[in-house]
Amino acid sequence: MAESDLLTKDELVELTGKVRRSAQARVLRDLGIKVTRRPNGSLIVARAHRDAALGLRNTVRKIEQAAAPNFAALD
Repeated sequence: MAESDLLTKDELVELTGKVRRSAQARVLRDLGIKVTRRPNGSLIVARAHRDAALGLRNTVRKIEQAAAPNFAALD
């Protein structure tokens, strides 16, 4: 099963140490992680943004490299 691009509720609790959404949002913003709220108040946090903000891995560069054409294959 592929990993979702968004953090789960359990991952947000683990990352922030908080259960309440307002407290989670505050901690995430303090960590430099962008948080978006759904109309129902739940939080949306992109896994790639979390990774980049915390320096866990350079996901953007990996995606760009994978998407770049291999011009050497044309020779």
